[in-house]
Amino acid sequence: MWKGLDSLQTLYLQDNLLQDLPAHAFINLPSLVTLALEDNLISSISPGVFTGITNLVFLDLSNNDLRYIKKDVFSQLSSLQELSLSRNQLESIEPESFSQNSQLRILMLDENPLGDLKEGAFTGSSIEYLDLSRTDLFFTPNLWTGLSQLTRLSLEECNIKKIRDNMFNGLDSLTDLKLAGNDLTFLVEGNFHGLDRLETLDVTGNQIGGLMPKSLSGLPQLSELILANNKLETLNQNVFDDLDYLQTDGHPRQLKLVLDLNPIRCDTRMCWVRDGMEDHWLNPGYVYCSEENATKQIFLTDYLGSGVCDAEQTNEIPMP
Repeated sequence: MWKGLDSLQTLYLQDNLLQDLPAHAFINLPSLVTLALEDNLISSISPGVFTGITNLVFLDLSNNDLRYIKKDVFSQLSSLQELSLSRNQLESIEPESFSQNSQLRILMLDENPLGDLKEGAFTGSSIEYLDLSRTDLFFTPNLWTGLSQLTRLSLEECNIKKIRDNMFNGLDSLTDLKLAGNDLTFLVEGNFHGLDRLETLDVTGNQIGGLMPKSLSGLPQLSELILANNKLETLNQNVFDDLDYLQTDGHPRQLKLVLDLNPIRCDTRMCWVRDGMEDHWLNPGYVYCSEENATKQIFLTDYLGSGVCDAEQTNEIPMP
């Protein structure tokens, strides 16, 4: 098979009802760069399947019936940079499964019933983006071993109810963390310890009713905080006390704060937002005041700019 196709670089085999991949299935395709095997019925991958395609860069095995991955199944793909195993039936990943894939940068494991990632599953790789969304992941202390170069991590809709201390140990290079669609109710001190380089934190669509003081401690580089679609009625300035708003050159670094679809109550407790805008470190975007305390639909920023913050401080001032 494949004789005379030595120069073929792209092969699309998706949606072909394939069930098995025999050993040496692609042996005569030495120039292959992209291999698309998504939307089939593949339940297992035999050793040696990928023999001879050492130039492969992109491999898509999403939406199949894979239940396990043998340790060395990808070992011959020394040039592999992007691997999708999304929407399979994977329950576990064995240690050093990607140890021979030193060029691997993007790994998609979302929408698998993953409950157990063995310690060292990512050892030897150079993964920069890892998607574990919609999995049943069990967070073990050394889960992230081997991911020192990871910059983007997606843990959306993973039924996370609480962020344990040191939950993100080992992710020293992380700049983007997505925790949207979980069941978090509060953020507290210590949640993000060790994430010194984190710039974007997305907790959209949780059940967050409050951020405790110092809950963002350990995030000196945070520049975007997405809190949309939660249960926040107010937000205290002391939550941001530990953030470093000034860059080394002395110019203000702005924090983008996304509060859309929260029941924010427009009262003088939020006047610090106006002060943050005037000092050029805060960009609150466009968020409407809660309908419960608004006589008409109005943006929080418009409310704060109406003079209420300059009036005598009271517990709550009626909407203008």
